[in-house]
Amino acid sequence: MEIHTRRSALTIALFLFGATALSDNTHELNIASDATIVEVETRQGPREFIQLPTLRYELEIQRNCPADLEPANLSISVADTRRTLSAEKLATADRLTMQLSIPGEQIAPIAIAGFCAANAGDTHTVEIVEDNILLVEDVLSLQASLLCASDTESLIYYASTALDVQLHCAQADTDVQSTAN
Repeated sequence: MEIHTRRSALTIALFLFGATALSDNTHELNIASDATIVEVETRQGPREFIQLPTLRYELEIQRNCPADLEPANLSISVADTRRTLSAEKLATADRLTMQLSIPGEQIAPIAIAGFCAANAGDTHTVEIVEDNILLVEDVLSLQASLLCASDTESLIYYASTALDVQLHCAQADTDVQSTAN
């Protein structure tokens, strides 16, 4: 499994309790992630679906609470994977980096429409980025919530964003570390 250098900016302006959009000068939670690349072995004949292996994302999280509140915790959920960062971890910086792994068992098989097949078929359901790379958008949905609190008040900011996967067709002479089945 490799993290590809293509930046997939997933900056999300949050809504406070779903009421109004946050403006540029208010407090936000922003999330960005590099796209994950999965190596796929060449198959004989068309193959419509593959099961992905564990996907690893490097999340960059920028959070900012109002001046009178401190970050109390940050919860992130993707499929059945959940991570929570405590106030102690959040206190270190406004911008955090966090790795998140989602086991392949939590991800539904994805359609590849004959990609990486010896007799490649129709590819109308996915976008070909390069000759041997296929971008599959919105494979997973990331949900996040940031609790900002003081002794007397608390606010929760929410975010939701899609995570993409790039499939790379491995060459026969390439040393492949991780493959999708």
